[in-house]
Amino acid sequence: DREISKGLFLMAKNDPQAPADHYNTMHTAEAEQYGLQLPDSTRIWLNEKSAVKYPANYSADSGRISVAGEVYVEVAENKNANRPFLVSLQNIRLAATRGLLNVHAYSGDSIVITAIDGELKLDTGSVRAASAILLHPSEQAQIIRGQLTVLKNVDILKAIAWRQRAGK
Repeated sequence: DREISKGLFLMAKNDPQAPADHYNTMHTAEAEQYGLQLPDSTRIWLNEKSAVKYPANYSADSGRISVAGEVYVEVAENKNANRPFLVSLQNIRLAATRGLLNVHAYSGDSIVITAIDGELKLDTGSVRAASAILLHPSEQAQIIRGQLTVLKNVDILKAIAWRQRAGK
């Protein structure tokens, strides 16, 4: 068993003067896990060797992030369903107005998205399937080499087991 460093939980600052194309990025190295709270109270935990990119001029109306690796997200309650929280990775886009989700995307050939709570709209872009689907709690989208499969009644604890590991 490798020791995991349970790092800091950081609070992202909003820079209202930052240009629209300016982003901040948070990375984790091997055996590190960090948390980040965005200005709208959305919380993101990054597993080891992961990254999240978010606008420096962040607002709940334009809440969007890009991820790589593995992240667990607690989407802050968003009162406006017309402006959901957006997560993008490769050619996939997720939208949620509230809820919990886990994204596992270390490899370009294999992406696993688990809806833990709330509803999650998944726009698969170029994946060969219907362009958008809705994931409900305990459902998981697996995209392996461009093929989409949706599983129901998945073991949530298994999907987020990485969050339970404690350093010794």
